Amino acid sequence: MRRFGLKSVGVILWAGAWALSPLWASEPGKDVRTVTVQGNGGIDAVPDIAHLSAEVSEDGPQLEAVAASVRAKIGRVLEALRAQGIPDKDIQTQVFNIQPKWENDRRGNVTRVGFIVSNGIAVKAEDLKKVGKILTAVADAGATRVRGPDFSFSRRQELERQALKLAMEDAKAKASLLAQAADASLGPALTIDEIRTGLPPSPVMARAFAASGASAAEEPIAAGQQSFPASVRITYFLK
Repeated sequence: MRRFGLKSVGVILWAGAWALSPLWASEPGKDVRTVTVQGNGGIDAVPDIAHLSAEVSEDGPQLEAVAASVRAKIGRVLEALRAQGIPDKDIQTQVFNIQPKWENDRRGNVTRVGFIVSNGIAVKAEDLKKVGKILTAVADAGATRVRGPDFSFSRRQELERQALKLAMEDAKAKASLLAQAADASLGPALTIDEIRTGLPPSPVMARAFAASGASAAEEPIAAGQQSFPASVRITYFLK
């Protein structure tokens, strides 16, 4: 929960407690009246960024031969991504791994029979219409594992602030209605608390598939939409 401090006219913070200036001072023996409300707001938006990853993994008896094969295939994957319009700045090596491959012989002894080499990259796609083609292209280029897409927003902070503004407006409308019912009018805000709420998961869950040697049809991808909720709790003076 975050609290926003407001410098309202007539409200003075004194020795850790709220004190009232003469503008808001109550008559002797009369309590100061306040109203506390919770406001809610939300914005629905369609994601505009997709994140996915592709990996090439092979094993064999000779490290140099396996590494060369993986290097060639990941190179073709990179070429396929560039052909789909993905700039180099949106492609990043995520993992490169070399490990021995072990097997048990007939006597139960563990023996090294070769090596496993993996090279994986992370990709950001800003044209969601191409995501299906990108997934198919990297699989056809030789990726042995493709994961994604995960969706995100380039304007997340802006969307969150729009939702917060709607929550503030909702709170003020509720407080005004309650003030009228109490034969009063709304004064300045005494406190404003943002009630943090968790965002729902991405509208499309991450998926993974092992690529086969055969060319696959374009993967159908739907980005859907995601809600950005916001809630605030505000205490107003009544006058």
